[in-house]
Amino acid sequence: MKGSEGVQVEQGSRVDDLQTLVLLDEELAQSDRYLELA
Repeated sequence: MKGSEGVQVEQGSRVDDLQTLVLLDEELAQSDRYLELA
């Protein structure tokens, strides 16, 4: 995740250990870009 303070990296043994999940946000943004091309 890149913000105004730079790049932040999170690591954990389980998905519950992570505070920020941007995978879905990025997938939705990619879908929106694809639909704009159609």
